[in-house]
Amino acid sequence: MSCLKVFRDRLELDGKCFELICGDFHYFRTLPGGWRRRLELAVDFGLTAIQTYMPWNQHEPEPGCFDFTGRLDLDAFLNLCQEYGLKVMLRPGPYICSEMDFGGLPWWLLSDPLAAVRCMDDRYIATVDRYLDAVGRVFLPHLSTRGGCIIAVCVENEYGSYGNDAAYLAHLRDKYRSMGVDVPLYTTDGYGAAYSKYGSIPGIWAGVNYRIETEIAFAASREARPDQIPFAGEYWNGRAAHYDETFFHRAPEEIARGFVRAYELGGCLNSYMFCGGTNFGFTSGANYGKTFSPRPGDDRQIYRPLVTSYDVDAMVSEDGIPSEKYFLTRDLLDTFFGRAPRPHVRPAHPTQELSVRLTEACDLLDNLDTVSAGVFESPVPRPMEYFGQGYGFILYTATLHGRCVGQETVNIRGLADRALIYRNGEYIGKYFRDRESASVTSEFGEGDRLSILVENFGRISFGELYDRKGINEAVLLGCRRIFGWEIRTLPMDFRKPLRYTPVSGIRQNRPTFYRGMFDAQAGVDTCFEVNGWGKGFVRINGFNIGRYWCTGPQMSLYVPGELLKDKDNTLEVFELHGAPECLTAQFGGILRLTAPVAPEHAI
Repeated sequence: MSCLKVFRDRLELDGKCFELICGDFHYFRTLPGGWRRRLELAVDFGLTAIQTYMPWNQHEPEPGCFDFTGRLDLDAFLNLCQEYGLKVMLRPGPYICSEMDFGGLPWWLLSDPLAAVRCMDDRYIATVDRYLDAVGRVFLPHLSTRGGCIIAVCVENEYGSYGNDAAYLAHLRDKYRSMGVDVPLYTTDGYGAAYSKYGSIPGIWAGVNYRIETEIAFAASREARPDQIPFAGEYWNGRAAHYDETFFHRAPEEIARGFVRAYELGGCLNSYMFCGGTNFGFTSGANYGKTFSPRPGDDRQIYRPLVTSYDVDAMVSEDGIPSEKYFLTRDLLDTFFGRAPRPHVRPAHPTQELSVRLTEACDLLDNLDTVSAGVFESPVPRPMEYFGQGYGFILYTATLHGRCVGQETVNIRGLADRALIYRNGEYIGKYFRDRESASVTSEFGEGDRLSILVENFGRISFGELYDRKGINEAVLLGCRRIFGWEIRTLPMDFRKPLRYTPVSGIRQNRPTFYRGMFDAQAGVDTCFEVNGWGKGFVRINGFNIGRYWCTGPQMSLYVPGELLKDKDNTLEVFELHGAPECLTAQFGGILRLTAPVAPEHAI
């Protein structure tokens, strides 16, 4: 059986030179019905391999409970790659970043107040080993040494940007070897000396990550690892988008030149991303740092949630359409490898437009017994992980007594991430982590109920990872702390059917589910249009396609056609602020990911 061999000037597979032309395609960000169409584009482009992450947080959503079904069916994806003759560079983690919630680590690691991750903490290592044992049972039969398509396995991800625990990386290396991984292991990090020092492992193939600076990155790689062919583990031909931030395009011509330059210099490359995808449900993460499109004089470090789309200006768009940079790069590759020129022909891809009338509603605050997964009493507010909750919303309610009455300002310490505040069920204002906003002030009386609905908007995926959600410290009225809280977890996993009733009118700033039935063309893609809506998420036939927010730049949500039936489809929209007056949802045929941002909605 075959095994990849890494030399200073080449790769060999089965004793023959192997040209590694690779691209990231994440199986979990595309429904299985869309895999084949995208892999066909990979073959047409000239890829010889696919690189993919594995998301620990989705494969093990609860401790010891593993999921390899549907879009998480790694075995089926690897079989399909093999069918198309594509090799696979596999990145099981445990940490992957990938702009995903908690960098792909499972939320339940944070339920331990003493949690430590990405280091030789005994409790963390025990969970890592359990995870790798479970996923190994899926991917080990697909190693090239056993006749499969996996030619290399990555150890962690960009560790040189995070820590200095060499024993941790060594443990992962030894764990993979003890499991029976006998193909090459590799790491990927920035090309700076510090990244290489702390992120690589002696004797392991070390890739470098960069944008277009191929010459600089490869020179650094050759200096640090003169016995290994330079490898761009992540050639960033695009970038993930944040809410309230102008979408950033990378120039196709510049990307194409940088891509081919790697082969002119005798190296090899992986395009990140080759195929875009979708952060379905609540899986998108966040960054913490300066915004890429700051307002004049604004250089603060702030929490920056990422949009649902993981199109990332990829070679192949989120909905599976080859982009201009796909064709320009393919042209240059064809020339470099001596292939005949080919026309730029996009495969036919039908879409559909729909209009859906929403006829039923379910007010969240009036149906807490149905929506909430648990009710807890606590003297102080605590984050959702404390109560065994991973995603969604959490509601804190306190009854006011004594001196906490009169005209007072609500202050929240340790907010993560966005809070809507109610007095006796009446909306009085909102706060968003790290953002300046008007103070929420109201007249409070004896016995009034103060409620705070907090949204988990995605855990930080890179850098400082300990990002617990909800209220981490305290709530004050004026200068006085409020004690005695009823806390309801709202993971939005719909364990009980919602009690919908006919719509009798729109109540502004009341979090509400809206539902409508519709017919469609089964199997044909479409896009939910955000215009007219405020903030929330959308479910199609029970499947959460992701969050929306009118602040932009993403103004439509991709709906894969395989979610749709000919008849009796169900649309559910959870809206935090207010539905369109017409109570109609529109679906278009074109993804709108680059709309001008509307900063007035950013709070």
